[in-house]
Amino acid sequence: MSSNAASSDASPPVDSPNVVQRRQYFREKQRKHRHRRRMDRDEIAALQTELAALELQQRTRTTPPSTSLMPLSWEIISSIFRQSSSVSLATQKELLAQVAANKATLAEIQQFLASCAHVPRVYSWGQLYRHATLPAVPDARRRAKEWLTLQMYHNMDRIWQQFPLVAADDTFQHADVQFDGPCINVVQHEQLLLPFPLPRVVSLLRHRLNSLWQFDPNELRMETASNTRYYSLHNNVAPDPSWNSLGAYFAEADRCVMVFRRVQGDEMHASTPATLRTAHALEWKELRRVSATQTSMRSFCVMSQRSVDDRFLSVDEIVRAHGWDELDDLVEPSEAAKRQSLRAMLLTKVADAESRMGERFLQVITTDAAPLWRP
Repeated sequence: MSSNAASSDASPPVDSPNVVQRRQYFREKQRKHRHRRRMDRDEIAALQTELAALELQQRTRTTPPSTSLMPLSWEIISSIFRQSSSVSLATQKELLAQVAANKATLAEIQQFLASCAHVPRVYSWGQLYRHATLPAVPDARRRAKEWLTLQMYHNMDRIWQQFPLVAADDTFQHADVQFDGPCINVVQHEQLLLPFPLPRVVSLLRHRLNSLWQFDPNELRMETASNTRYYSLHNNVAPDPSWNSLGAYFAEADRCVMVFRRVQGDEMHASTPATLRTAHALEWKELRRVSATQTSMRSFCVMSQRSVDDRFLSVDEIVRAHGWDELDDLVEPSEAAKRQSLRAMLLTKVADAESRMGERFLQVITTDAAPLWRP
């Protein structure tokens, strides 16, 4: 009786957590194995179907080899030739059609390029002049400098329409004085073949510009942000906004584009009314690698006379400002005669300045120790 009661009161055995976890692991492994076998069977069936189709295609495209030792009849030989000739003619027809299509496409592209309207020339440089004043807020100041230089960069192709067609290894220099209403512009075209590698020329124009300008280092300040550099001239009295220059550099594989422009105002360094005189100047430079030791540099620059209180100086005021007395010798001091004399004097001054700048450039670049530019 006691043994039966004990057996009836006993609880069913309970598996330990490790046993349950092990059983679940093996069930999951078996499930994955069955799934993988089903996938393998499906893949094998698909491959077998593809193999059968390829074998059938091969049998239909190839002629079974002849087991006879007898020579082939002329009917078989002629049929093989006819079949091969038909295939060759069909291939030739496809190739001729492709060549004709390519020629037609090429002709359409050439016609499209010939019919494209040229970028309109700039008939009035005053249209490009915009009074630019840099804000004092740092973020707005940075964006303003980027916008001003990017605007010039994106108008580069329009500007090069003004440049004569010359080869990359030719040398060309031309300056002119143009009268546009009250505005007097000095327009310069220049292309030089420099016997120096591209990285050295770019490094000089990026890092040692003041070696060419020769301003007092204590009066010249420079701000660098991203690819822009802003140069402002200061003295002990007040800043001179008529010279402040903003530049940017756009590098490519074998080319570097540089743009420079004058900035007419700067909120960070306000000018007094007595010294508030401004000028406009826009310059584009394109440097290309001609060889490992030669660089082609073409430049286009347009610069106006100074203005005071947004009024351009007259011919007489320009002459007095430069201390020239040639106008006093004119027999008939008409406006046309004054302009002609002023044009000759300005061109002489520009030629002298370019000569001095060229000598400085060669002197500095031969002793340049600035870091080399890398595209």
